[in-house]
Amino acid sequence: MQKVETTFGPVLIGQEALDGLNDWLKHAEPTLSRVFVLVDENTHEHCLPTFCAALPSLPPVEILEIPSGEESKSLEMVTSLLEALQEHRADRNSLLLSLGGGVVTDLGGLVASLYMRGIRHVVVPTSLLGMVDASIGGKTGVNLAGIKNSIGTFSPAEGVYCYPPFLDTLPEKEVLSGLAEMLKHALLMGESALSSWEALSSTGNEEFALALVESVQCKARFVNRDPSDHLGIRAALNMGHTVGHALESVLLSTGLTHGEAVAAGLWIESLLAEQVAGLPSSTGKRIRSSIDQRYKRLPRVDFDLLWKKMHRDKKNQSEQVTFVLLHALGQVPILYPVGRSLVLDAVEKYGT
Repeated sequence: MQKVETTFGPVLIGQEALDGLNDWLKHAEPTLSRVFVLVDENTHEHCLPTFCAALPSLPPVEILEIPSGEESKSLEMVTSLLEALQEHRADRNSLLLSLGGGVVTDLGGLVASLYMRGIRHVVVPTSLLGMVDASIGGKTGVNLAGIKNSIGTFSPAEGVYCYPPFLDTLPEKEVLSGLAEMLKHALLMGESALSSWEALSSTGNEEFALALVESVQCKARFVNRDPSDHLGIRAALNMGHTVGHALESVLLSTGLTHGEAVAAGLWIESLLAEQVAGLPSSTGKRIRSSIDQRYKRLPRVDFDLLWKKMHRDKKNQSEQVTFVLLHALGQVPILYPVGRSLVLDAVEKYGT
């Protein structure tokens, strides 16, 4: 089992991760008044039985279930969960265990940070996206008026426990979603990491286990250097996300995953990086080719609507649309404002 320390709590990764959580519960249980487990219908069916069976130190729990999917990341769902905690007489010594993908952990973290100004929170990500991205770094959040994660807090977890066998329950679409964030991390790490990502073929082998740990370590390095996202360092983790979040907002009703949107964003933003940041064209072509080998192109969208969504991105300054653009593999990308015409041209090339 690997342990990665972050400013927002430790991340434990491996086959023994649930053993680690059980040890933590054994010591914490005397101080806990009530324990709640947040799931969606998928993790309730596929992960909760394994989770409970692996934790003999888990006291009696109340199960809180939400519908799966991005639509649950809403203020209405936050209110519903806060009311459920209140109805079950949760107090400041209660614990919320979030067992699920990024939607569950983002939502659970926000609810835990708000209830009575903060109750204890433990994260058990069950999706690849959750393990390598959503659960790491203390960001919680929900969407507002179709804009991704525009309401949220920074809130530490008591721990993040990544148990890789949960990945065996995922459909291929969800594995691909997580792989997009792993690609982003690989680009930040450099040539060797990108080659490893290109060669990944299964979630169950040693190569994948190593790539998973390295991806977590990559995100943790940026988080630890810029915990509150105020120095611009952590912004590097938003590479591909200016376009990606906008696509996700526009195509939310189609079942598009976060990772599919980010993959498209990385494809489009690699063209911008060549034109604006000096990324070598050979590197840009390699990035786009690697994405095309795993991901289908998304349907065309109305560019005016897409551009409007990009204007709502949290990185923007002085009403300019800002992108995190790579200038070389393994180097920290830089924030650049980019004009409408260049973005339109890149989006058009993606659609051809």
